[in-house]
Amino acid sequence: MPKTHSLIRLIRDCILIDPSFNELIQKNIDELTDFAVEIRYADDFYFPSIEESRDAIKKAEFVRAFVLSKITNIENN
Repeated sequence: MPKTHSLIRLIRDCILIDPSFNELIQKNIDELTDFAVEIRYADDFYFPSIEESRDAIKKAEFVRAFVLSKITNIENN
């Protein structure tokens, strides 16, 4: 798999193995891609609002918990 910052691409690949990853699409987790790329690679430095930052943190924490639960399930089987 080539390197990518595209969460939607990564999520779709995961869905092929585990359809429950579709929940990440339903929760618009792919919005984190734009948030991260704009901050890292923007020509003009981008300052997200407090609300945008809180939303991104909430989504990132959800993804982390979701993926860790999948890893834990694999390790326990």
